[in-house]
Amino acid sequence: MGTGLWMILEDITISDHLLCKGGIVIIVNKALHFNSDNWGSNAEAFRVERFCEKTPAHAFRGFGGGVNLCPGKGFATTEISAMVAMLIMRYNIRLVGGKWLEPGQDLTNMLLQIAPLGAIIKVGIIPRSVYVDVGWKFIP
Repeated sequence: MGTGLWMILEDITISDHLLCKGGIVIIVNKALHFNSDNWGSNAEAFRVERFCEKTPAHAFRGFGGGVNLCPGKGFATTEISAMVAMLIMRYNIRLVGGKWLEPGQDLTNMLLQIAPLGAIIKVGIIPRSVYVDVGWKFIP
């Protein structure tokens, strides 16, 4: 569902709201992922370069965090990286129309862990000629 549960360890006031010791706060991860204090004034735009540097631990919870960290995080990250590397090596991928238009995101459902695109991106996938007759597979 993309939420984090936090137990209040001591009374604290945040934005005129008193949170009492022993209480529980539920934070929707998407609220963290789009927080302009962490990501800047364009926090709602997808900018891949923001992940090229160290990401603040409190600002991104794509795989949960703390005791709720996804046990498959390493596996998923490795598998996705291998698949993307194979696609880039084996195929020429071109935008249909040749011009990039930012698709934006549909941010209407805050409970979704990952917001769907606001528009469809069409690409052409053409096999690279040097790999047409080559078989590919992952070996465990």
